Amino acid sequence: MQVVPMLGYYETYLGPYPFPRDGYALVESPYLGMEHQSAIAYGNDYNPGYNGIDYSMLGLDFDYIIVHESGHEYWGNSVSMADIADMWIHEGFCTYSELIYVESRYGRTTADLYAYSWQFRILNNTPVIGSYHVNHEGGTDMYYKAATMLNMLRCLVNDDNLWWDCLRGIQRDFRHKVTNTDEIIAYMNRHLGKDYTWLFNQYLRYKQPPTLEVKTSRKGEYTVVKTRWVDSAPEFCMPVFYLTEQHQLKPIQTIAGQWTETKLKINHFDVNYLDRLHYYYLMK
Repeated sequence: MQVVPMLGYYETYLGPYPFPRDGYALVESPYLGMEHQSAIAYGNDYNPGYNGIDYSMLGLDFDYIIVHESGHEYWGNSVSMADIADMWIHEGFCTYSELIYVESRYGRTTADLYAYSWQFRILNNTPVIGSYHVNHEGGTDMYYKAATMLNMLRCLVNDDNLWWDCLRGIQRDFRHKVTNTDEIIAYMNRHLGKDYTWLFNQYLRYKQPPTLEVKTSRKGEYTVVKTRWVDSAPEFCMPVFYLTEQHQLKPIQTIAGQWTETKLKINHFDVNYLDRLHYYYLMK
C-alpha cells in the first residue's frame, strides 16, 4: 500500500523512476534491507519504522525500510559516487528524500519535525567526507548531518520550485553516472544561482558544527544585536534569522569571522525558532 504512492511522490519531486525497464521489486530477506537495484532486499517484517521503532518519535506509521531503500534507486543506484569517500551523495540525499514521503503524506509541519529529529542522531565524531583514493568512507554522519545540511539549504534558497527543479536536474544530468562532491556542489551553485560552497564545506568537511555567538543590548527604542560565527569554516557566512513581533522571519546577513551589529526595532530578539531548521551550537 505504501509503494505506489511513494514512487509517485519520488517521481513528482525527483523525476522519472531511473530503471523502468528493470522494474521495481521488494525481495524478502533475513536481514533488514539493502538497496539492490530494482530488487530491494526487505526484512522489516512489514512493521512501521525501522524494525518496529519510529526513531523520529513522531508516531509516524510508514515502513522506513521501504521508503529509505527505495530512495536509493535515485541516490546510489542511478546517481552514484566515484569514490567511497563521497558516500554522502548516496546516504545524505537518500535520507533527505525521506522528507519527500513525509511531507507529501503528513504535511510540511510534520516534515520539519521529522528533519529536526535527525539532529539528535548526529555524532560529530568525524567529517562526513572520507579520505579519497584509499577506500575510506566518511562517518555515519553522512546520513543525518548531510541530510540536515540539505534541508538547511532548502530553507536558505527559500524557493521550492527552484529547489526541487535543482534536485530533478541532478537526477536528469547525472542519470546512470558517477560523480563527486565538487561536481555536485558546482552543479547546485550554478542551478540555484548563488555560491553555497561555504555551507557544504562546513557540514561535509568539518567534524563539528559552527557556533553562533549572540549578544544583545537595549539602546533607546532599539534592540542591538551582535552576532558572529565561531569555530567555523573561514568562509562560513550563514544568515541569522530573527522573529519579528508580527511573527515573520527576517534575516541578518553575516560576514565570515566578524561581528555583525544590527539595530532592530523590536522588544525581544529570539533565534530559537531556527534552531529546529538550522543545525549549529548557540552561545548567548
